[in-house]
Amino acid sequence: MKTTVPPNIPPVYTPDTFPFDIVILSPCGRRRGAEKRRQAREVCAFDIETTAYLEDGEEKRAMFCWQFSYENKALCFGRTAEELQRFFFTLSNRIPGYIINIAVHNLSYEFNFLYQIFEETFGAAKTFFLDTRRIAKMQFENLNFVDTYILCPMSLDRIGIDYDLVFKKATGDIDYNKRFSVEDPLTPEELNYCLMDVLSLCEYYKKEMHLRGYNPATMPMTKTALVRTPMRKESRTAMVGSVKYQDWIRRIQNPYTVFLLLERGFQGGYTAINEGFRNRTIEGDIRCRDFTSSYPAWMMGVAGAYYPITGYSLLSASFDLSDPESYKIFIKALKKRCCLFEVEFFNLKMKADKVSPIISGSKCDILEDDYRYNGKVVAAGRLRKVVNEVEFMDILNFYEYDTIGIGSFYIAKRGDLPEHIRKMIFQLFRDKTQLKGMEGKELEYMLAKADLNSIYGMMAMNPVRIQLELDIEEMRSVPPVITPEEREKLYEKTVKSRNNFLSYAWGMYVTTWARHHLFEAMEICGENWLYSDTDSVYYISTAEIEERFRAFNERITKVSFSVKNDITGKESILGELTPDGSYKAFRGLGAKKYALIKEDGSLKLTVAGVPKNKGAADTLDSIEDFKAGHIFPGSSTGKLRPEYHISQVHYADVNGVMTKTASYINLIPTDYILADSKFDELVMFS
Repeated sequence: MKTTVPPNIPPVYTPDTFPFDIVILSPCGRRRGAEKRRQAREVCAFDIETTAYLEDGEEKRAMFCWQFSYENKALCFGRTAEELQRFFFTLSNRIPGYIINIAVHNLSYEFNFLYQIFEETFGAAKTFFLDTRRIAKMQFENLNFVDTYILCPMSLDRIGIDYDLVFKKATGDIDYNKRFSVEDPLTPEELNYCLMDVLSLCEYYKKEMHLRGYNPATMPMTKTALVRTPMRKESRTAMVGSVKYQDWIRRIQNPYTVFLLLERGFQGGYTAINEGFRNRTIEGDIRCRDFTSSYPAWMMGVAGAYYPITGYSLLSASFDLSDPESYKIFIKALKKRCCLFEVEFFNLKMKADKVSPIISGSKCDILEDDYRYNGKVVAAGRLRKVVNEVEFMDILNFYEYDTIGIGSFYIAKRGDLPEHIRKMIFQLFRDKTQLKGMEGKELEYMLAKADLNSIYGMMAMNPVRIQLELDIEEMRSVPPVITPEEREKLYEKTVKSRNNFLSYAWGMYVTTWARHHLFEAMEICGENWLYSDTDSVYYISTAEIEERFRAFNERITKVSFSVKNDITGKESILGELTPDGSYKAFRGLGAKKYALIKEDGSLKLTVAGVPKNKGAADTLDSIEDFKAGHIFPGSSTGKLRPEYHISQVHYADVNGVMTKTASYINLIPTDYILADSKFDELVMFS
C-alpha cells in the first residue's frame, strides 16, 4: 500500500540550506541535575535509515540517510555521517544555554550506528540505560536524544492510528531488501517514507506531552513514570489521618536487613500448564476466564486484600513449633499481622489431589534433592525460602511435608493502601471502563488502560536502582562494581528521600494476592484445569465448574468495586473472573507455549519468543503440528535476532561509495524451534 503525501508537509532542507534562524527557543524549566542550562520548550525528532552491504563476503549495515524535524516547522534530510556531524554541531552552537529534546523511536537501534559518530564530534555522552542494551537517553552537549519507544512501546504506524495523528507513518514505500548508497537518489515515495517517520514522531511526542500536561523539562522517560509522577505529586499533599503522608511513608520504611528479606521473597506472576494434558490435543468446550484488572483489584483491597502499613519488626529469631506457647504465638501472628519470615521444609511434596506445583525453584534459597516441572518444585528433600503469610498458607494448601522450621520472623500491622493511591487506581479503572467504545474517546481509553496496567510496575520498583555505565568498548551498559556497604547506603538514601512515596513491601503483596486468587481459580477448575498465566485460566467447561465460578463472582461482587459502561450497559467489577473466549480445542507444551482452535476453526498461538500476528499460525497445517521440533521460520513470523558488531569510525565501501561508518547492528530473521517441557526430562538437582 502506497502512502499519500499530506498537503501541509513543512519545507524540506539539506544540511547546508537548513535555516537555523528559525530555531528560536523558549524556556520551560530545568530538569534536576541539568547543569545551568534551561530546557527548551520546543522539541525535535530524528531518525535514520540503514542498508545492507557486503564487505569481504560478510553482510554488514550502514546508514544511508537521516532525517530531522524541528517542531514540524522545518525538515532536514541528509545522507552522510559528515553532514550529520556538521548539522548537529551547528545546531548545538546555535542554542547555547539550552538543552533541547530530540525524540528517537527505538533509540537502542540508532545508538549502535551513531554513538561513535556523535562522540567524534562532541566527546562522550551522558547516557541512561534501563538494561544492558536498552538505552533511554543519550545527551551530547545540549542535544538530548530520548527514546519514545520506551515511553510508548508501539510501532510508529500504530501510534499514528491510535493517536489520530495528522502525519502518519508511511507504509509500503521503501524496499528494505534494496541496497542503497549515500549517492543513490531516492524516489519521491522513498523520500516521503523517510520524512513521515520524523513528522509522525514529532507530532506524537508533542501530543503526548499536551495530553498528559507535561513539557520537555517534566516529561517522564518511561510508561511507569507516567503514572509514578502524578502519584508522587498527590503524595506531597496527602494525609494519613492527621499525619502528612510524606512523614508517614518515611516512618514505615524498613531497615536494610528486612529489605533484603523482601528482595529474596519477591516474585512475579504464576504461569503453568497441567502436566496431565501436556502435549495432548484436548477437544471439547474449552473456555478461558481472566480477572478483571487483577493487580489493581488486589491493590484496591478486593476480597480482603491487605498490606503492611507499618515497618516490620522482629517478633522472633526462630519458632519452635513443637512448643505449645511458641506455636500459639506463631498462629496468632499469621492470623492478625503481615508476616515476613524464612521457612524451611523437609521432605516436601505436592499433594496428590493438586493439579500443579506452585513453588518457583528460582526463588528458593536452599533446594536439595528436588524435582521440578517447568521450574516449579514438585518435591524436595530440603527447601528454604522467604515467604509472607499469604504465600505460606498457599504452600500448606498445595504441599505436604515431614518437618518444618521457622526463622527470622517479622511482623507488621495490616491495613489498606493509602487512600489517595486507591483513589487514583479507581479513577483509572473508572475511566478505562466508561470510555471503552465511546466515540471520539478512543485515545483517552487507551491511555487510561495503559496507565492502569502501569500501576503495578510502579509498586514493584526496587528502591536500589544502580545507574548502569556505558562500556564503550562493548557498546553496551554494565553495572558498576558496588560493595554491600555502598548498596545499603543507596537504599537508605532512596527510602529517606522526600521523592520516595512507596513501600517496597507493598509490591510483594500485590503479586502474592494475584497468585493466591489465581490458585483459587485453578482449584475451581479441578482436574479440568488446563493452563494459567498471571491472571487467567483455561479449562474444560462443565456446568458444575461454571456454577463454582458464578459463586466466586457473587462473593467478589459483594466486596468489590464496579463501574458501568453507559454505552454498552455492561458493568465491570474489579477482581471478577469474566469469560474471555471459548474454543474447540487446546494443546500446550509448557509455560507460554500453547495453541487453541477458535470457534471459527482458525488457530490461535501463544509462544514466547515468536511474534504474535505475524504468520506463525500459517506454518501449522493443524493443531496436531504444534509439537516439539516444529520450526517457526523467521521469514514467516518476523522474529529477529540482533547481532552487534563493534568497530571504530572508519570508511567502508557501502554499495560502491566510500562511506563514513562505525559500529552497527544486524537484525537477522531467526527460526524458532518449539521445545517441550517434559516431566521425564527433568533433572534431579542435589
